Amino acid sequence: PSEERRSREAHLAEDREGERFKGTSSEFIQQLYEEGSQISLPSTMEELRQSGEDIHIEELERGDLMIFGEATDDNTPHLAAIYLGEGRFATVLDRKIVITDMNTDQYWIQRLLEGRQITK
Repeated sequence: PSEERRSREAHLAEDREGERFKGTSSEFIQQLYEEGSQISLPSTMEELRQSGEDIHIEELERGDLMIFGEATDDNTPHLAAIYLGEGRFATVLDRKIVITDMNTDQYWIQRLLEGRQITK
């Protein structure tokens, strides 16, 4: 996927920081990809986790998906986010679109299950 296409979803997420969002984090990701690239993604965590290609977390690029678990030793997907680059990601927490920097937060690093690259 082109760098421009992949960053469209990231731009949309950044533009919405602080906005309220009634749905789940996976529904937020689904909406970003639908709006940004007309790519239809599933709205459930389990199905979203099967979308695109599995990539190593050190290979994450702007616009890639991130899947987090709820607890450190739990492999169950709990939260979806979109990678913004330089350790930052956007997701929905407490019904609000937030941008977080995981480089400074062990909480997120320990819960990151995988990265996914979405292709058409």
